[in-house]
Amino acid sequence: MSVSSARQDEMLGLAKQYAALPADKRAVFRQRAADKGLPVDRLPIVALSPRPGRAPLSHAQERLWFMWRLDPSSSAYNVSRAVRMAGALNPDAVRGVFERLAVRHESLRSRFGEDQGVPYQMGLPAPFADSREAVFDWRFEDVSASEPSAPENDDTLLQRRLGEQAREPFDLESGPVMRVVLTRVAANLHVLQFTAHHIVTDAWSMDLLGREFGQLYAAGAHGAETALEPLPLHYADFALWQREWAGDRRADTELDFWRDRLGGERSLLALPLDRARTVDRSMEGARCVVAVPRVTADALRRIARTHDVSPFAALLAVYCVLLARYSGQQDFCVGVPVSGRERAETHGLVGFFVNTLVIRAELSMSMTVGELLAHVGERIAEAQAHQAVPFARVVDALQPQRERSHSPLFQTLFNYEVASRSEETELAGLSIRSEAASTKTARFDLVLNVLDDSDGLRLTFNYAVDLFEASTIERLSGHYVGLLGQICEAGERRLCELSMNEGAGASSVAQRVAYPYASTVSRFEVRAQSCGGQLALICEDERVSYAQLDAWANRLGVSLMQAGIAHEDRVGVCLERSAGLAAALLGIWKAGAAQVPLDPAYPEGRLREMIEDAGVRCVIVDAASAQRLASVLEGCAQVRIVDEGAGPDERAVSALRERTASIHPDQLAYVIYTSGSTGRPKGVAVSQRSLSLHLDDFIGTYGISAQDTLLQSSTINFDVALHELLPALLMGGRVCMRGASAWDLQALSGALAAHQVTFSRIPTALWQQWLGDAPSRESLPALRQITVGGEGLPGDALARWFRGGLASVRLDNLYGPTETSVAALYRRTQPEDIHHVSVPIGVAYPGRSVCVLDAYGNEVPVGGLGELCIGGDSLARGYLGRAGLSAERFVPSPYGHGERLYRSGDLCRLRADGCIEYLGRLDQQVKLRGYRIELGEIEVQLRGCAGVEQAVVALRGEGERRRLVAYWVGEAQAGELQAALQARLPGYMVPGGWMKLAHLPVMANGKLDRAALPAPREDQEVQSVAPRSEREAQLRDIWAAVLGREAQPPGVTQNFFEAGGDSIVSLQLIAKARQVGLKLTPKQVFDHPTIEAQARVAVALSESGEGEGEGEGAGQDELHEAVPLTPIQQWFFERFAQAPSHWNQAVLLRVRGGLDEAVLERALQVLVARHDALRLRFAREAGTGGWTQRVVPVVPVVPVTVPASGAAEVMAGVAATRLVERLGVGDADGWEQALYDACTQVQQQLDLENGPLLKAAYLDVGPSRPASAAGDPPSGG
Repeated sequence: MSVSSARQDEMLGLAKQYAALPADKRAVFRQRAADKGLPVDRLPIVALSPRPGRAPLSHAQERLWFMWRLDPSSSAYNVSRAVRMAGALNPDAVRGVFERLAVRHESLRSRFGEDQGVPYQMGLPAPFADSREAVFDWRFEDVSASEPSAPENDDTLLQRRLGEQAREPFDLESGPVMRVVLTRVAANLHVLQFTAHHIVTDAWSMDLLGREFGQLYAAGAHGAETALEPLPLHYADFALWQREWAGDRRADTELDFWRDRLGGERSLLALPLDRARTVDRSMEGARCVVAVPRVTADALRRIARTHDVSPFAALLAVYCVLLARYSGQQDFCVGVPVSGRERAETHGLVGFFVNTLVIRAELSMSMTVGELLAHVGERIAEAQAHQAVPFARVVDALQPQRERSHSPLFQTLFNYEVASRSEETELAGLSIRSEAASTKTARFDLVLNVLDDSDGLRLTFNYAVDLFEASTIERLSGHYVGLLGQICEAGERRLCELSMNEGAGASSVAQRVAYPYASTVSRFEVRAQSCGGQLALICEDERVSYAQLDAWANRLGVSLMQAGIAHEDRVGVCLERSAGLAAALLGIWKAGAAQVPLDPAYPEGRLREMIEDAGVRCVIVDAASAQRLASVLEGCAQVRIVDEGAGPDERAVSALRERTASIHPDQLAYVIYTSGSTGRPKGVAVSQRSLSLHLDDFIGTYGISAQDTLLQSSTINFDVALHELLPALLMGGRVCMRGASAWDLQALSGALAAHQVTFSRIPTALWQQWLGDAPSRESLPALRQITVGGEGLPGDALARWFRGGLASVRLDNLYGPTETSVAALYRRTQPEDIHHVSVPIGVAYPGRSVCVLDAYGNEVPVGGLGELCIGGDSLARGYLGRAGLSAERFVPSPYGHGERLYRSGDLCRLRADGCIEYLGRLDQQVKLRGYRIELGEIEVQLRGCAGVEQAVVALRGEGERRRLVAYWVGEAQAGELQAALQARLPGYMVPGGWMKLAHLPVMANGKLDRAALPAPREDQEVQSVAPRSEREAQLRDIWAAVLGREAQPPGVTQNFFEAGGDSIVSLQLIAKARQVGLKLTPKQVFDHPTIEAQARVAVALSESGEGEGEGEGAGQDELHEAVPLTPIQQWFFERFAQAPSHWNQAVLLRVRGGLDEAVLERALQVLVARHDALRLRFAREAGTGGWTQRVVPVVPVVPVTVPASGAAEVMAGVAATRLVERLGVGDADGWEQALYDACTQVQQQLDLENGPLLKAAYLDVGPSRPASAAGDPPSGG
């Protein structure tokens, strides 16, 4: 015997001695071994003796148990395999083999439960050899006699059948946990499908069962008796052993590694989602399969060998590059599954051993390919060296915020597998090949499975359909394949040199329109000559014709020339709002100078900074401004806007015309000052060419003509005032200009109506207020276009617009930094835009180009995140006197031709249709506890709550006191709003502070003034808030008990998971709540993780029908008077006001065997009588149009005939018309469409006002396809 074998025998003997000890002595043994530093945790795993009847769950099983408790109807954790078996097959022999497998592997006959909130597992006794007791679900189905159809239809029907069977949920408490279905497709063709819940199996186990099935079936076919080697232990023994050594010091050391590697704030991976995350994920999934040819696979293996890493590491490295390029993140985590069977004793067991390692990628796009491969290879190696720690323990140690909307620590998983068997095998005269049996579920956002076989690589992208469109994953998979090819050819290229360029930027440049240049003022002069007598501008009582405005501008231009103003000189405009503003602009440009707006309302210090920075030597002023700002304007020549003296002579005007004609396209047109990061304003210098190009874009896009009247309401300090003023003046139209007094909403509507305005720009914030009391379409017959801009356009506000009377007016959402000349992109809003949190900013105007780039200047892929960059001749010259800042923001374009791009600093996403979505400022990303939060998404949900007129959310506080604060205007109360948001949003998006305001602060340009939002009141620390009711006190005591915090009980506003709770501890909380008569569910604990919230949603067992005295009439007496709607119901009726009865929930069930319609009718009547929500009726109040609800009482009706059972009849007044009807759909080729039509007919019978609210139909679709449908509307429940 070798030394190694002797040592193994010695260790096995020691393990058996340890296992025979009582529990207290085993604890002493472990402590003494730890004190001496002996690695006895590596003892072979043996069954403890005596073995308890109930075993604990392994760490991995605990999470699956909790997920099942959260949603027992989910099939997300089903594991299914199917094979096609051609040849003579004995169904009884197949069943017999699986019976033997169930006897052999205790996991396959396990049942699960809880005791005081602590989960356990126990195996049913193995049946006797001749017993027919079913420990698993066996089905034999013969469809060979079905009506013949085309082969492709047979395959489609088979795949649908396999998918349906794979998705049938399991009852882990009652069992069984395994299902075997054998389907005879033809005389000598069968499909065998084996499905089990993941809590008792994994991929290794399924392969093991396949091998053992083959051995047993083959032996039986040849009349032999194959005795598989007996198993020395079962999975429950492993779970017990794992729990024994869970507190070992070596395990703690392993955990220290994971704390160091993964600790700190971890950001959610910004995958290219097509839909926002919601609280409730459906777990519905889909797949995209891509084949990589063998030549590429071989090249990748060579690259891996060259850099001394495995093909697995190389493939994962490329996946990390893909994720980094899409997300814009370079530090993120990817999950990698491992077998979890590093102990040889586990290799022959069926059970849930698989573990997940978290690989943290810390990339730099300046890495070479070799450095990337080395980095990922090193991270894999270190993770594998510490793989003994179960993933569940890593999560518990790191305590990330728990959310049902996504998995903790990572959101994407990578799996690599080498094909171990041929496509087709032979077994006892049978030809066997694999058959797809997907559950069509998604446990993670995105999973990449790579199968390495002789033909190359088979990539399967499994994705959550709640989050992604199929086209997005197809595009992503194409980029992955493209990166694989480039990596194979890369040599030592840097990652930033790898291309994912789809050519969107170059295409945008190529499509740009080039306009012939003419200066803005010369174009006005041409229009003034042809339209001299026509009205050009109205400003309160002022009426100015084109000829008058031109003459006024000439006088000012001559005065400026006489004051010594030359080309490129900056002239200040310091005027109260009047028609003179237009004359001042035109006069400055006629003199060849550039205008610098100086708002008289600005602080004197800021005006002095602007005058000094711009080098202003001359200012056009009115009398009031000259007097009030005399000290500020000291040293500047002054030209009065109104001069009572004689006009200029012809020679002076002629000289002015020569000056105007000599204006160069690159000459400065204006300097607009914007806020600077240093606190000093920075001047954006815009050329005449840029201004002219923007006006051409604007006039052409919107068809501005002489028939238009444009509203001019913005202050001249913002460049948007220019495209409110100039397009009409260049085309012979009219301008309706606001005077010095600000307009309220009524004055705005009055101006639009009185002056028959056709085109109006309204700041987004002001437009939302105006929308609440917008005038009728009849009062604004001329209005054809509104543009909004300045901040994001909320989708919910747009929805109100489309529902209102002005929906026929075109509404565009505009975007454009001052540096790109007024506006660069626009979006003609569409009804589908209402589904966005913030409406897209659209496409570039014809004279501009756009692209989305990463930090290295590479185009990000469609759907990826990057910085919006804008090109074209509309770009500003730069920042006045700030060459360094200009070089930083205005950069060379990668598309050649000596062009520039302006880096906007805005985080954006390019959609497949070319539209740009705005996601916020790069330097102002809102992150809280590692989550990037889109404030607009929270604001949309807030505005959707009853009693909220306006709402905004901000991140306030510093360090650990940072929190989201909600500000709202309206009658709603904070508690109502918090409860509503907890039901709609992930927990990390629910504000922790609430402030009710009389109105939201806005700036002079109409934008929301976030800086002016009041600081939230500093309430007590959440841990110290004491219970305010008996129920809160009960829950506080329960929390303290399960969290071990009796000495320092938690506060009623503290988060359960932040206080140390986890999914398993939550089950103990639920169990203890039941002991004091309160019913909570796992879902409620997750969605309402504070004591005060749980006190609101918990139901007394006596009221839920689960406690003592349950039955009809238990609990409170019903109220049958009209009562107000709940906040959620109120939101529903506001959101779906047009057809509320249409919004219902339905389920379609397949019925196996016969259905007793009378019993179904009686069961539904019992439900309706028992649950008053199913007897609600809703009525609209006269006058207000609001809704109320009342419960219809239970009254006797004609009894329903049921089988004689002695049971009393249940008679509900709402069941006067039968709740169940039978509909024949037929067995024709079009039965699926007929089934759909019948279901639609049933759902259309639901009536919120008159009833019923629940309806069922028994749909006879032929002998092979029985089904039934039922539906109920959401507002009732």
